[in-house]
Amino acid sequence: MNIGEKIKDMRRTRRMTQAELAGDMITRNMLSRIENGSALPSVPTLIYLAEKLGVPAGYLLADEGLDFHYRKMTAMPEILRAYNDGEYEICRDMCRKLGGVDDEINYLICLCSCGIARAAFSDGSLRDACELFDEVCRLCEATSYPTAQIKASALAYLDFMNKISPSFYSEQLSVNEDGFGGSDDPFGRYCVLMRAFEEDFAVAEILAKAYLTRSKNASGDEDVYLSHINAKLLMNAGDYREAARVLRTALTAGGEMPAPVMYFIFSDLERACKELLDYRGAYEYSNGKIALMEKFLR
Repeated sequence: MNIGEKIKDMRRTRRMTQAELAGDMITRNMLSRIENGSALPSVPTLIYLAEKLGVPAGYLLADEGLDFHYRKMTAMPEILRAYNDGEYEICRDMCRKLGGVDDEINYLICLCSCGIARAAFSDGSLRDACELFDEVCRLCEATSYPTAQIKASALAYLDFMNKISPSFYSEQLSVNEDGFGGSDDPFGRYCVLMRAFEEDFAVAEILAKAYLTRSKNASGDEDVYLSHINAKLLMNAGDYREAARVLRTALTAGGEMPAPVMYFIFSDLERACKELLDYRGAYEYSNGKIALMEKFLR
């Protein structure tokens, strides 16, 4: 891409007319000739046009192989603003539109995809979440930035979804099985305990009590996980009434609860209601599970 083509491409990207870019410095006809390659801009004109387009003058003169680095340098402030504001889809799109990647851009795309995947998971769009977490695991391999925690978290989400239905399957789970327990975020710790309850309740009970003791001052986001773990311990001790109370309180406490977590809480409430001979309650929570499963499988 020559100088004229770069100027024309950037002008169109910024939705500027030739008259707007030309301003008082040059005529629109001269700008048209520059863009068509029939004239070269003088140094003052080049500097003027670069300033109007918001890029370094060197970008317009650079070899094509350096275009990506100039585009990145220009776009990074806006990319980082979008990321810090939690606008992950916008941030990821801007990264992908740079026309190339490097270590830093791969890392940003990985972080953004993880944020988008978590939102899809929480909303119950599990097929989208599964694909996105798969992508996150692959992106972790494409950068030298530290991504062990990101990958471990992605694997925890994938494992959790697979427990809901085998249709939410990822090759990443079998390939990276040893990395599942490495996530240190609240949801990752919760996932480890949920798996332990399925595999060895005696071990799970020890881990759960330690987890509850250590998490007394947990953030609000972790409250639902603590309540669910506490209810499982109560159910194992035969106190189904208190377990049901704890789980109902978690459902009505306000705040956003990830739909897949709600699914398992409904499941345990159904079980508790059956033990208490509350068949109407068991029926209602069973219907809640079915409704969520229908949403997950869309």
